[in-house]
Amino acid sequence: MTDDIDVSHIEPSHIEHRASDPSDVELSIPVGVPAEDFGRLLETGRVQQSLGIDDVMSVLRHVELTPDVIDTVRHRLAAEGIELDESVEVADPVEILQALPVEPEPALVPEPEPPARRRPAATSPAAA
Repeated sequence: MTDDIDVSHIEPSHIEHRASDPSDVELSIPVGVPAEDFGRLLETGRVQQSLGIDDVMSVLRHVELTPDVIDTVRHRLAAEGIELDESVEVADPVEILQALPVEPEPALVPEPEPPARRRPAATSPAAA
């Protein structure tokens, strides 16, 4: 008795597609992301060994963030040994105000006084 199963009668469209190697998923580029931009992001991540969420979002800014895209990015970063730092630094409003350039206050220019009203000349009764 043989363990061979004849699958010649099954059409390829009925066979569920699975990646031949699990690393295929990890090495893919998210749908809609330019390969060159994603490659630069990965290179930066390899050098720094981590990426901030802002770094990643700058590459994904024009992409619809579906669960598949997010999973692909996360898996690819992990496969490359890149840590994703999702912490968000909250700025201190006082520091922001101190960093703003100081604008001089506008000089107060006095408004001109309205011209004095002239009284109509008195008419003499003889002129009438």
